[in-house]
Amino acid sequence: MKKIVLTAILITAFIAVNVIPSQAQSPEQLYQRGLMKEEGEGSLQEAIALFNKVADNTKADQSLQAKALLHIGMCYEKLGNQEAVKAYQRLVNNYPAQKNEVSFARERLSRLVQVNDKVSETPLIPKFTKIKIPTKLSWAVKLSLDGKTLAHIADKKLWTTPLSGNVGPDLPGKPVELNTEGVEVEWTGLAWSGDGKWIAFNDIGSKDKPEPEKYNQGILVMPFAGGKPKKVIENYRDARVVNYRISLSPDGKNLAFTSVENKEQHVYTTWVEGGSPKQLVDIQAREPVFSPDAKWIAYVEDRNVGRLGGNLWIVPAAGGVPRLVARAGNASSPIWSPDGSMIAYLDYSKNKQINFIQVPVEGEETRNPISIDAPDGTEEIRLLAGWTPDNRVGALVMAKQEFSLYTLPATGGQATIVLHDCRTYQPRWSPDGQQIYYVTYPKEQGTSSVYQGFLASVSANGGSGKPVPGNPGGKVIRQLPYQSGNRISHDGKTMISSAYTSADTVGTSDWPNSKIWRISLYGGEPQQITSQPGRYADMSPSWSPDGENIAFIRAGLTDDLSIARKKSMFTVSSSGGEPEMLLPETDNYIFSPAWSPNGTMVAYITKEKEAPNISYMNVVNVENRIVRIVGKLPAAHVNIELAWSPDSKRIAFNDEKGNIIKIMNLDDGVIEDINTGLVDVNIYHLDWSPDGKQFVFGGWKGGNAEFWLMENFLPLENLAQKAVTPSARLSEDITVRQIWSGQEADDFGSASADGSLLSFTEWESGNLAVRNIKTGENRLVTDDATWLDSIQYAEYSLISHDGKQFAYTWYHKNLNYQLRLIKSDGQKPLVLYSCKGWDEYITPGVWFADAGKIIAQRSDSKTKSIQLISVNTSSGEIEVLKEIAEGYPFMANLALSPDERYLAYD
Repeated sequence: MKKIVLTAILITAFIAVNVIPSQAQSPEQLYQRGLMKEEGEGSLQEAIALFNKVADNTKADQSLQAKALLHIGMCYEKLGNQEAVKAYQRLVNNYPAQKNEVSFARERLSRLVQVNDKVSETPLIPKFTKIKIPTKLSWAVKLSLDGKTLAHIADKKLWTTPLSGNVGPDLPGKPVELNTEGVEVEWTGLAWSGDGKWIAFNDIGSKDKPEPEKYNQGILVMPFAGGKPKKVIENYRDARVVNYRISLSPDGKNLAFTSVENKEQHVYTTWVEGGSPKQLVDIQAREPVFSPDAKWIAYVEDRNVGRLGGNLWIVPAAGGVPRLVARAGNASSPIWSPDGSMIAYLDYSKNKQINFIQVPVEGEETRNPISIDAPDGTEEIRLLAGWTPDNRVGALVMAKQEFSLYTLPATGGQATIVLHDCRTYQPRWSPDGQQIYYVTYPKEQGTSSVYQGFLASVSANGGSGKPVPGNPGGKVIRQLPYQSGNRISHDGKTMISSAYTSADTVGTSDWPNSKIWRISLYGGEPQQITSQPGRYADMSPSWSPDGENIAFIRAGLTDDLSIARKKSMFTVSSSGGEPEMLLPETDNYIFSPAWSPNGTMVAYITKEKEAPNISYMNVVNVENRIVRIVGKLPAAHVNIELAWSPDSKRIAFNDEKGNIIKIMNLDDGVIEDINTGLVDVNIYHLDWSPDGKQFVFGGWKGGNAEFWLMENFLPLENLAQKAVTPSARLSEDITVRQIWSGQEADDFGSASADGSLLSFTEWESGNLAVRNIKTGENRLVTDDATWLDSIQYAEYSLISHDGKQFAYTWYHKNLNYQLRLIKSDGQKPLVLYSCKGWDEYITPGVWFADAGKIIAQRSDSKTKSIQLISVNTSSGEIEVLKEIAEGYPFMANLALSPDERYLAYD
């Protein structure tokens, strides 16, 4: 009887909820329909869709949303789908007040976590195979679509190599040179047609043309079977390798490429047989790739002409509305699966993984990618070369690199490792010979790590390195990887360095407007020595022996391939002032000035801009400005450094990609080789000890290009899962998730109280911006920042409790900082406080709930003190809450108690 009544009730409910269109039904009705699908019909996927509509409906009662999430988890459990974990987790995180549902979800989560910790008996484990190509590979290769042949470039010639020969499956066959009829091939980009009949490549270009045409390069297409290459287009694509990646349609009749105009890069297609190029999308983009059916083109966002990037997109090949495929910090190297259902890509913000994403259909939300780590023993993945019909992915991989810091007797012999497994640049001896200072970078390398350099030191006898104490005033001074000078004063307390702050924006020439700084090696406020406005870089400073003056290079920066225009050398007082020209401006390159120990001359390297590009060692007399060429050098570039012998008679320099230190005699230019005893180690950067008895230098080995094939990775959901580490497990109601990655990700801001917004500094423009954490969309809040002569930009920012106001530090053109307030709708900002000069600094710390006051930190480098102050957001009235003078501390965090009666700080 009960069964009949229950059936009748279910049938009645089914009729009641199904006669009303879905879009017109209330959340309660949708929930009842979901129950019917789940319990009455067993249609679990349909039930999940209905429950999702309830859970996502912000107008629905929270208790109903919680119930819907609970049933979503139950449905997925019945389907054996791990999406159940996400549903239960969302319930626990977002609806803590719904005790019964949360309790049940916790119980289910605990069981599912236990199950997930037990790896499947037959998980998929990706198999990587290194193809043992005996010759040197360039950093651009392309796999034919049948997966049998690799196209590559060597000695400006185009080659194809069978991946498997007669010796073994991982040993390639005989390379074949393709006749390009005298056209020199650049190694930057290659493309096959889908039928394997055509290959596209970039030519070297002609430097005999006048500027700016001399920087243009052609894209040519030729038959794989042989024949005359046809130039399809010639254009300008700036300096970055990613800008030269190209794609052919499956039939070889259409070419996709990029072009740079007015410092912006866009994606185009054009017919190989001729026609006008067609721009595909409005946003800046690069690396276009045709889909296997030729209907779509995948591409990645571009910023700063190949130096930065963003998300992965697709667009109809004939033109149309783009579709977001995957969010990324700096997506690159997309390749399509043979059936066109997936795309594999790299993300240069985390360059040790291959990412896979399902291509969304129209109206479908983007999914999370599945990532596979690079094979063991490799450094990073540089390029995806293709996806074969039998589901093998080809990848160009950088072999493991080893970096060490070495010392060596000045007479040669056997080198000693004093620091291992650490990227060390520009090593410098302390005056007493007991310490070695150097520049290093974060352990995890990414495309933005080069902008995170810092100083460290290690004992000359070897050991572990330690960072040099930072400045306590909050001003972050960043080190450059080369041409920083980094010479140490005779008392061992101060380093003179070419460095930069957030005010010295990185332009499209890839080099910031670096300045000369005096940096304390024991902590303390740095002193800026030079302040040339505009696009200039001051580099390679060197002390005079008495410490009174500094010699340095000044280079005008440009946004084209030449990077630097006029170069010259100046001297300036070590306490600051107006520089005096030591060498007149030149178009030739100047590197690595070093003041002689006797104080009479500065040695430096030059390289001719035009062919044959001869390099010289030079000295200039600092009194009469007379220049003398000491001798020719085998090579000259930014990583070759000079070091004087204590008697000022010889100059040491490192060899071009070799394991030899060379010494040139000042009198006759004769070069002596100093043997290091090292094998397969390339020396870069060096210094000569003050007593003349030892050298210190950086050395690296490995890092060469290797070609690997990956297989056994499909279906992706069957891949072996890594066990969850204890730190990543649930802890009560706390979860940790990544909300942003890549070069744009910035930590100068704060999250809103409800967790929906993140303020940050948009460093390309310098403006204050806000990010919607859910959608990933960014928008500018201010619009008056500039990196031109009157530099202005935002720094630390804080969002009010209601999310409607921003307090932020603003660097003003009058060389001082301000505390400003602006509404979220971008009205004119209010200046709450202006610092009294360069020595004073202010940052917002914490808002009061009613937004009537802000507690800020105000520091003064002259008095060596920090004050905690209360700032009235209406009147700007200041009240000093606490002053701390002992040791001039730097406090990073402030927090108000819930009743706003107490302030905690560190």
